[in-house]
Order: sequence, then structure tokens, then C-alpha cells
Amino acid sequence: MNMDAIKTSRSTMVVAGGALLVILGSFLTWVSIDIGGQTISSSGTGEGGDGTLTLILAIAAVALAVFLLGKGTARKIAVAIAAALILLIAIIDVQDIMSGGDLGIDASVGIGLWLVVVGGVVALAGAFIKDA
Repeated sequence: MNMDAIKTSRSTMVVAGGALLVILGSFLTWVSIDIGGQTISSSGTGEGGDGTLTLILAIAAVALAVFLLGKGTARKIAVAIAAALILLIAIIDVQDIMSGGDLGIDASVGIGLWLVVVGGVVALAGAFIKDA
């Protein structure tokens, strides 16, 4: 396949950049819990975490952005839905961690989850960038 033949748009590049942040963040630390001077951390994809969902949605967002290139409104809506779901999952998890979850424990949001939030915002914005 001739890679020069594949056209990319600004919006596709922005969506891909946001998705890359989400993919990276999905594997990094989402939560750190301090218990008796010992810190326990968990990644987004660890132990059934929501990072698996954000990872799948990020891959879907890029695939939709590429394969629906030139499809106008359908492309924007499909990518926006995937990015909005990423953002929704991440915001709910941030809120849950910051409130201490159901156990009332002292937990902090990890860098991975913050990357997912930022990546979700970037991908969502990319869905609406007007291409020349």
C-alpha cells in the first residue's frame, strides 16, 4: 500500500493525537491509594478497570476518523460519540476517586487518568475541526 496515497486531514490528526493520549493513559496509573505509609497503585487496564473501555473507544475513534474521512456529518458524529464516551468514563472515574469511592479511603488520581481526560477533550475537539 502506498502510504502517500492515504490522505489525512487536520481533524483526523487531532483525533489521532487525542486518541494516542487516551491509549497511553489507559495503561498508566489511574489511582494511587495510601494505606499505612504504603502506596498501592492501579492502572486503567488493571483488574477490570475502565481503561480497557477507553482503550477500545480510542482505537474506534481513530478508525472512524480515518475510514469515514470525507463523510462529513456522519464522521463527526461517530467520532464525537466515541470521544464523549471516553470523556464521560474518565470524568466519572476522577469524581469517584476524588470522593474516596464507596470506602471513604484516601485516594489520588493518577497521571494515566488525567491523560485520558485530556486526550478525550482533544479527540472531541478534533471531531469538530473544519477541514479545508
